[in-house]
Amino acid sequence: MAQQQIIYLILIPFVIWRLYSRMQKLIRRQEAKPVRLWFSLILFPLLILLMAWLVHDDPAAIGSLAGGAVCGIALATLGLKLTKFDVEGGKLFYHPNKYIGMGLMILFVTRMIYRFTLAQPSPGMSQNQASYAALHSPLTLIVMGLVFCYYAPYSAGILLRRAKLGKEGDAGNSHPQ
Repeated sequence: MAQQQIIYLILIPFVIWRLYSRMQKLIRRQEAKPVRLWFSLILFPLLILLMAWLVHDDPAAIGSLAGGAVCGIALATLGLKLTKFDVEGGKLFYHPNKYIGMGLMILFVTRMIYRFTLAQPSPGMSQNQASYAALHSPLTLIVMGLVFCYYAPYSAGILLRRAKLGKEGDAGNSHPQ
């Protein structure tokens, strides 16, 4: 058995478990935990900047990444409008729109599976050439821009809602003396 096949046999069950776990979160109520939201708010813009830096020499690639980013921000705005919020015990909970979350996840995972399995280097192509082609793929960059620029503004929106709840809670608990 080849080394690459062994790696796939080890990684595939882990990836399937993580996908199942993530899908479960997409369809149920979640607590608005600041640490997780801030992590998304910081990580995803850094990933977009990294991708932009890696393809900065290719205007078409930058355009694809930017186009996906704009669509991701618009989708995050829609997602926040469709998200249902509730408060229980002074904590904010939210119900994300399951269709948007699942759709983005399926799109991202499908594209990554395609890139890593079906789009292998052709004979005579060096690994560097294959990596360059994979990284500069317009469709891959659109999907990455869409996904990464969905989760950052979405997390920011939930954090803002949480902060607003805190201010309203403070105002409601203050008593004139």
